[in-house]
Amino acid sequence: RRMGENPVDVTAAMNPLTVKVVDSNERPLQQVQRNDAFYILAESNGKFPDTTGARIRYLEAYSLDRQTNEVKTIKLIEDECPIEAAVSLLGFTPSNVPFELNGKWLGRVEMKGFFLVDGEPLLIDYRAKLCRSKCYEKSCNSPPPLTIPKTAPFKDLITPIEVV
Repeated sequence: RRMGENPVDVTAAMNPLTVKVVDSNERPLQQVQRNDAFYILAESNGKFPDTTGARIRYLEAYSLDRQTNEVKTIKLIEDECPIEAAVSLLGFTPSNVPFELNGKWLGRVEMKGFFLVDGEPLLIDYRAKLCRSKCYEKSCNSPPPLTIPKTAPFKDLITPIEVV
């Protein structure tokens, strides 16, 4: 078929992930009090039988200000790591750690309730990845690699070795 010709929404039927917001006892949440902990769980739903792990790669929260019709947004996780600006602004670090439940590895982000716009709900945008088993944790606190200037005096550090 050509694009736009009788489009069909296959999101629910084809999505390989189940994502839900839960409390510490894995019960689904509709509401959370400010500063109370909650979790966002990403789980492989079996559409790809050889994947039993999932991990959140990107997480953003946003709210609509109904007074001004503006969207206020904050990135919480990017490339699997918490965003430092969000941590300092919100006062907590959204932890992104694997969590084992019933033989599956779930992507689990621990957060606390907060407002972007007073009285308006938080909406969540996410991206996740699937893994064959446990998704390995990325090292987020490692410093960036050093850039060595081209004019660095390496000739004085090591005696050259001739390769024959």
